[in-house]
Amino acid sequence: GALQRRRLLHTLRIALRRCDSQRDHELSLALRRLCEDAHSIDHDELSIRAAAIFGWQRRGKDINAALNRAIQRLLDDGVLQETSDGRLAVVAA
Repeated sequence: GALQRRRLLHTLRIALRRCDSQRDHELSLALRRLCEDAHSIDHDELSIRAAAIFGWQRRGKDINAALNRAIQRLLDDGVLQETSDGRLAVVAA
């Protein structure tokens, strides 16, 4: 519920202070959770929401690259799928 979401957001904000490999894992987790919450979401909207969770006010080249890599990794790993209308969704287990 809402309390779980607030705790997750707090935990993910702390990730900014951690090493890149751990942050990559937490970024992937955030992206997956955002997709679960939305049921399906536009790629750009997913990036905007994930950046906000991590406290990134702007999405420069480096942040966009990290977000795009993480989204692509989730697609490649079969965690996310692109729907027929071009949105992203978590693959049903």
